[in-house]
Amino acid sequence: MPDFVFQDLGRPLAPKPIAIEFVTQNHAGAALAWGTVESPDRIGVFAIDLEFGEVIWLDVAPYGRSHIRIHKAPNGAVYIYAGNPGRFLKYDIASSELVDLGVPAEDCNYWLGHTIGPDGLFYIGSYPETHLVSVDPKTDEIRGYGKIATDPREKYIVHPVAGNNNIIYCPVGLHHRELWAYDAGNGAKTQILSEQMMEEQGSPRVWMGDDMAVYGSAGECTFRCMPDRIEEMDAPEPAQAVNERRFGNYDVVRLSGEGRLILVDANSGEEEYRETQFQGASVKIYSVSCEHNGKIYGGGFQPANTFEFDVETGVTRDIGMLTTGTIQVYDTLSHEKGLFLSSYMGCNQDFFDPISGDRRHIGMFATTHEQERGQQLAKGPDGMIYAGSVPIKGMLGGSVVRIDPGDFEVSVWRNVVASQSLNSVVSVPETDEMFFTSTIRGGTSALPSEKEACVMLWDVRKEEVSWMGHPVRGTEDYGRAVMGVDGYIYGLSGASYYVFDPTTREVLHTAELPVHTTRWPGMAPHPGGARGLIIGLGDDAVFALDSSDLGCRILARHESVSHAQGMYLTTEGMLYYGSGASMMGVDLSAA
Repeated sequence: MPDFVFQDLGRPLAPKPIAIEFVTQNHAGAALAWGTVESPDRIGVFAIDLEFGEVIWLDVAPYGRSHIRIHKAPNGAVYIYAGNPGRFLKYDIASSELVDLGVPAEDCNYWLGHTIGPDGLFYIGSYPETHLVSVDPKTDEIRGYGKIATDPREKYIVHPVAGNNNIIYCPVGLHHRELWAYDAGNGAKTQILSEQMMEEQGSPRVWMGDDMAVYGSAGECTFRCMPDRIEEMDAPEPAQAVNERRFGNYDVVRLSGEGRLILVDANSGEEEYRETQFQGASVKIYSVSCEHNGKIYGGGFQPANTFEFDVETGVTRDIGMLTTGTIQVYDTLSHEKGLFLSSYMGCNQDFFDPISGDRRHIGMFATTHEQERGQQLAKGPDGMIYAGSVPIKGMLGGSVVRIDPGDFEVSVWRNVVASQSLNSVVSVPETDEMFFTSTIRGGTSALPSEKEACVMLWDVRKEEVSWMGHPVRGTEDYGRAVMGVDGYIYGLSGASYYVFDPTTREVLHTAELPVHTTRWPGMAPHPGGARGLIIGLGDDAVFALDSSDLGCRILARHESVSHAQGMYLTTEGMLYYGSGASMMGVDLSAA
């Protein structure tokens, strides 16, 4: 086996700024600016001394990766909810001690917001079981209140708000809207939205008004929240939040990517800067997708910036956000006109010409066709661009998406595989078809109704499904598929792979992969190297599917593959992939 050399090619995406959440003082009266970091190489809470730039770092990585919420309590301590499962932590500023208060509910691994009750309790609403949990800073007692929603299709509590009567209003979704009023005193709970409002997908929104009452909206309707009902009315705007970032005459607003604290003069609005010993958050590479005019293109995760890597000079450049979806770039397709990009949220499709700078938004299918994710783009035998899609949260039924690169006209065929989403897409020029893989999964939190996934062929002329099959019986997910140099399609199914002849529609071979878990998206989109190997990543290994014997073997192992995401293989056999915030490269041409 050749001795392959793995190279760290640098971080192509610029560090992102971090919002400051509040300012406290330490035991000596010095001001501390607090924020949270959720990046590939660190996850935790920081405090920066405004005078000297020194940093307090509270590492929460040992508790598992998830979101972080923090609260400045009246007792002078900082309370943290973090980890997987979520747990409450307390940082005593005076003693510099971080105390683990424990896990109030086991099935909590994601959350979006928090609220502070009139009794001072710090409340969190979570996913995937709509648990409500709290900690009391007066006693450090943690508490889980159980599942709020009773419908198993509901998975999220989204940004709860505590009323002045100690009723916690919990917006629930996203299969459909619900709004629960939970009495933290006696444990009574009531779903208060009307049946008509509950029919729509999504979740309601709630907020505190200036009069200390809680208001909400669902669709076009606004209302006042009551413990047992809502009262439809013209609701006021949210009350002005208490400014917890004020220090003297300044608001401490953010930490720049370069590591400077930015303060805004509350009177003049002018910015001032304080140098620190702490940089902003590194940005994870989400996709490495194509080669276009001598440059490798990919995209990031929160934010969804696009980057390019010049294969000749080795120079990387963060181009900025080219996509309408701001969370992650799923795929970038090289086309003679330029680059086509698919992004999340909203199943957005965009176009960018790196030479002319021409940019245009093609479509957002969340609003028009209830689709949220388009994971792969491919050019079809008819010159059109195709993608399969996954629906919005809580829903089933993906789509075939077609983009005309000439006039950017879009066509969408919904639910062509009943109640299933479409993952990967491969062009089959010999038969004027596109090969799609499916999964029984729907949008996040949707409950599958089907038992088995499938693969299918789509006739681009007749605009219909021409064939459907099951290469690996009983599987629930078919992942990435790639056309080999022999004209056969090689596809992934969990820890297995299959070889499929699209002209005879026969499955030629199935076998286990030599890895347990593949790294997204599983395999590079095209074969490469002198032997036309199809390359994938899994566990800590690079593996190859070989058309000469339909076999699969491990080529090399490297620690960076354990954190890999996104991959592209050049015709010559150079593999590029993301590993956290770093771009990695390994020459596989000798394989």
